[in-house]
Order: sequence, then structure tokens, then C-alpha cells
Amino acid sequence: ERVLMPVRLAIFDFDCTLSAFHIYNALAGGTEGWQLPPPHARTEAGQLALISELDQKPELQQHGGFATAAFGGSARVAQIASLLDQLARAGVECIICSRGLVGPVRKCLDQLRLLHYFSQ
Repeated sequence: ERVLMPVRLAIFDFDCTLSAFHIYNALAGGTEGWQLPPPHARTEAGQLALISELDQKPELQQHGGFATAAFGGSARVAQIASLLDQLARAGVECIICSRGLVGPVRKCLDQLRLLHYFSQ
């Protein structure tokens, strides 16, 4: 007989899983994926400042800002929010496992109103 066990924990990668693009690489000037114009940044403080600068650019504002564009648009963000909401209502703890920098990850999730779904 098969015993079903409730899901208690969901672990998400950030870059290219939650986000549609590899955010760290894009901000650092990587040559694969989403290529952003210079200046680029590799430090946490630099990437946070760069996200704020990019949010002011009209070409990203028309897509809802840097985070919305990096996540593939508002429709995709809504799908992710729906999934995370279902998991939260089912009592599933959600965490992020990423090699990326914590500050930009948290900033993007906060701007998209998704941060509260994840444990500290």
C-alpha cells in the first residue's frame, strides 16, 4: 500500500527558475542570456545600485521595472505568485537556494511582492 506524505518544504533556485533570466550574470555583464548595457556590477552593493538605476530606464519601466522584466513579465509573475500562494495555503515552507547575491534576490522578490512567501 502506498502512503502519501504531505509536502512540507519546497526549494527553489532563483536564477533561471524563479526569474526568467540569470539575473546575477546579466547585472555582471555576462555574455549569455539577457545582456544589459554597461555599467555592470559584480558586488552586492553594486548590483543593488544598478537595479535601482535600471528601474529608471524607460525601456524597463514599460515592462514594469527591472524585476518584472527579469521574471518574464507581469503574467509570469502572476503565475509564480499563484503557485507560491497555493503552497503557502497548504502549509508548505518555501526557501531559495542560490549561488547569487542575497541582496539582489531579496530586492527583486520584494519589488514583485513575492518575498513574504519565502522563509528568511
